[in-house]
This record gives sequence, C-alpha cells and structure tokens, in this order.
Amino acid sequence: MTSVNEKINGTKQLEELAKKFADKAQGSEEIEVYVSNGSDTEISVYKGEVENMTTATTAAVGIRVINDHRQGSAWAESFDEEILEMTLENARENASISEPDEYSALVKPSDIDDVDAVEKNGWNESIFELSIQDKIDIAIELEKRTISYDKRIQDVPSADYEDGWGHSVVANSHGIVVTNSNTSSSLSTTMMLGQEEQLESHGFSFSRDVKTLDIDEAINMAFTRGYRLLGGTQPISAEIPVILDPLVATQFFGIISSMLSGGAVAKGRALLAERLGDVIGHSNLTLIDDPTNENAFTAATHDAEGMPVRQNIFIENGKLEQFAHTMYSARRLSMKPNACAKRSGVASRPGAGMRAFRAMPTGESVEDIFEKVGEALYIQHFLGVHSGVNALSGDFSVGAQGVWIRNGKMSESFKEATIASDLLTMLANTSAVADDTWWLPGSGVGNTVLIDHMVMTGK
Repeated sequence: MTSVNEKINGTKQLEELAKKFADKAQGSEEIEVYVSNGSDTEISVYKGEVENMTTATTAAVGIRVINDHRQGSAWAESFDEEILEMTLENARENASISEPDEYSALVKPSDIDDVDAVEKNGWNESIFELSIQDKIDIAIELEKRTISYDKRIQDVPSADYEDGWGHSVVANSHGIVVTNSNTSSSLSTTMMLGQEEQLESHGFSFSRDVKTLDIDEAINMAFTRGYRLLGGTQPISAEIPVILDPLVATQFFGIISSMLSGGAVAKGRALLAERLGDVIGHSNLTLIDDPTNENAFTAATHDAEGMPVRQNIFIENGKLEQFAHTMYSARRLSMKPNACAKRSGVASRPGAGMRAFRAMPTGESVEDIFEKVGEALYIQHFLGVHSGVNALSGDFSVGAQGVWIRNGKMSESFKEATIASDLLTMLANTSAVADDTWWLPGSGVGNTVLIDHMVMTGK
C-alpha cells in the first residue's frame, strides 16, 4: 500500500530531478523540464471471467530548450540521469537547427500575476487500498448486477473497472517548480437491449474515491438512456427547439472551446479571431473554465507551463471576453496570459486548452425547460461530428438520435435525423442551461442545454 508520506516523497524526488536538469541552462539558454509519473489499471469482465486486464506505468521526461528564440525538444521514458543528459543534448541540437521565433520564451516569475495557486485535494488513497483481486471482484459484481437488472437486457458485452494515479512536475531555468497530482477511479457497463431491434447502451460512475463508486448509478444510466431509444423512427423534417442532454452538450461546448484557442487565433485559423468584445451568444449564456473547482476531475494547481490556474470567463452573458492562452500565444497577440497551457504528454509542447469547461446554469431544472418548450427534440447522441462540423467555417450538420418532447414530457424516440445550423447561430440561440451538472473525467462539464431552434431533416 502506498502511504501519503510515500506519495509526498515521490513527488519531492520528481521535483528535484526536474529542477536539476532545468538548472543546466548555459548562457542565454532557457530550459524547461516536464516530468510525468503515473499508473493506470483497466479490467474488463465478460460472463464472470476477466477478458482483459492491463496495468501500465509511465515514467517519462520531456525537455524543451530555447536559445536565441530557437526552440527544440526531446523526451525519454526514463528517469536515468545518463539518459536524460543525452535527452538534453538532443533538445539542444534540435533547437540549434530550428527557425527563430521572437515569441518563444519560457515563463518567468515576473510573468505571473497576483493569482495565488489554489490547493486542491485531487489525491485519494483509496485506490491503493484495493488488491487486484478486489478490483476484479468489483467488475464481476457490476456485470452480475447488470445482467440481472431487467429481463429486457439481452447481454452485457463488457463490465469494466478502471483506476489511476498521476504526478506531473514542471520546472524551468527561471526558478519555476510546480506539481500537480491526481487519482481517479471508474466503473462502466455496456448492455444490449431489445430483441427484434437491438441497441447498445453505456453507463458509468466516476470518482476519485473508489469507495464512492456507485454500481447502481452506472446500471441505471445505461438502462434508462438505452431503453427509451428502442423503437425509434425517422421524424418528419421541421424547424424545432433542440435540447442537448449533458453528454451531448459536452460535445457541443467542446467544439466551442476549440474555437477559443489563442494558438488558433495566433495562426489565423479561428472563426472568432476578430470578434473579441463582441456579443456572439445569447444573453443567458456564460461559458467558463474552472480547474480550481475540486469537483473537476482535471482540477489542478498550475497549468503545463507553471502558471497558477484560475477561473476564466470566456463568454459572459453572450459577450466574448478572452481567448485561452499559452505564454506563446499571449505574447504573440499582446494579450494577458491566463494559465491555459496543457500537454498531451511529455513529447508534446504546451498548447492552449480547457480543463473544466462549462456553461453556467440559468436557474432552471430539466423539467422547467421541458415545460417551457412544450415540443422539442431531446438529443442523446450526435453522429458524424468529425465530418459534419467545421470549427473554422462554423458549419454544423450532424446525425441525431433521441426522444421527442411533447407537452413538456418525454415521448417516443426518433433516429436517422439530421440537425443543422451554424455554430454562432447555435450560441445565439442557447437560451437555457439546466442545473443538472455532470462532472465528467474529460475537459468538459455537462448540463442539459436548450437551443431555441434548429433545422431538423428527416423524411
């Protein structure tokens, strides 16, 4: 079992390693070291037996060197100092042959504003208190209770348990040394519903504390969301209000968040590049990113360049207030940095992104929204998002599956429909956000959302 003290000591060693190599800067050279350490366990059960089980541990270091505005990077899956010396030399060599960019520079203490890092409890020891057999038993119990939940469940293709922990350290030659640590655990179940028409449905439960994972929550979610879609028919074309369920709303706002990237703006590849300060959304719409919220599974104290994170308001009452920046995009656009740097791994350079992006509730429940619209489409699935959405042009045309809302209540299901509009019109018509907040493990937070009208094409 890993104790809290061992966790703290392990973090300290990572910080010392990162600082040691960051301090090797020569002359005008700048060095940034990103250290990642963690482990993930995945267990999948089928018919009472373990079908797949993996445990993967990461120990990797990425080094970025900037010299005379020339930037180079290299990485290694090792903490061995001899290997890291070679990694540093490779980064230096890569920098020497790159093109200079006057905006390339690392974060200095003087770049950091008066925002204090907010300490959060993103770490929970409970995942270390379970043996592998305990985790297998949880997955087996999940499958057993799923298949016995309702006779209309024909099969359970998978019942899964996952957990993980991770530390990341950023240190640079200007004295920045910061650490983020998190744990997570989850259950997910997949069920096949129906007989003549079979439909696959998924449900899950997420938590940092494995003791609060809820098997019933995962099963109820899969059954309720799936069963209501059975028997769906193609609807008649209409212009109609659309209600996005929390998971679909997360997809929609994920597209919007990509349009708010300062990096994309700096490259001239952003629909909103010239719209700063303009009203682009409904007066009820406020979009924020808040990685300081402990409910966020991606809560952090610092971003991937070492700046303290903060709550950022991007759209307030429909007005575009700011873009998401790395230090690079902030310098290039002469804008204020806002601690939005993220990395996908040690091999990647920082890019702007969200950690807990959400639409703020407008004071209504889901039932209030249903009653207000009377008749609408309730969307549970988008289909073809990658091919049907263009964040640069704003075009939006995707397949949809869900349930009709009639007289303020859920009615019959539908499928094989297409809903279309453009992203800015959709923002302008996003008039209500329900209070049913779903904290999800990715960068988005889900709520039920009303878009006042869209074109739906059916038969």
